[in-house]
Amino acid sequence: MDLPKFERFNFDFITGHSALELFNFVNNPIGLVMLRDPVDRVLSLYSYVRRMKWHKFYKIANQYSLYDCYKNKLHDEWDELYNGQFSSLVSTINKISFDSKIILNDDYERIKVFLKEYCLVGIVERFDESLNLFGEYLNWNKNFFYSKINVSNDKPVINPKTIEIIKKYNQNDINLYNYCSNNFDNLINSMDNKFIKKVQSFTSKNQLIMPLLVFNNQLNYYIRRIPTKLKSYLTIK
Repeated sequence: MDLPKFERFNFDFITGHSALELFNFVNNPIGLVMLRDPVDRVLSLYSYVRRMKWHKFYKIANQYSLYDCYKNKLHDEWDELYNGQFSSLVSTINKISFDSKIILNDDYERIKVFLKEYCLVGIVERFDESLNLFGEYLNWNKNFFYSKINVSNDKPVINPKTIEIIKKYNQNDINLYNYCSNNFDNLINSMDNKFIKKVQSFTSKNQLIMPLLVFNNQLNYYIRRIPTKLKSYLTIK
């Protein structure tokens, strides 16, 4: 935000959890937004926090079941459990300004207009289609193969009452996800067979390349840590 315009306008792509807050600081912005199934998102979040000792809610996640988190109203403090995607978009939209032909007083309508007019919206459960859709609209010429991180192989058995209470406290997220998922379906269905085959080819290639990307990421991680390790070994106490 502090950069002069000639520097700010040189960026082609900006990523990050708060990247959309830079909406008014770049020329002709296009936001790329990925939405996830709200129930899966909460389950994944809870599982992730239970593994991360540094996380603010690590002790709570290991002390209470997810169901009990809601029953004890811990979502009032741990707000990511409560319409996290909807709230994040509302928070972002409140920090930026964008043109609209109609007066928007309702948060849900503001989100829908913002996503329709200024964003490309993908679905996490249909990641490959989403990624290729972004590439199609933005004319990405380079390969955009990817690997997954923070994936847990420990998938707890979730009882139906936990699913129901997640839905109860994430209804705004569910409505938004269903709306965007329906739009995504219509957009994909409007694409030609060439695009469908392109996605299928991409998925096949990415599955082959993914182990190499994982290895490369791990190698780079350890290479970056070498100076720190050497420094700790050479420090004279």
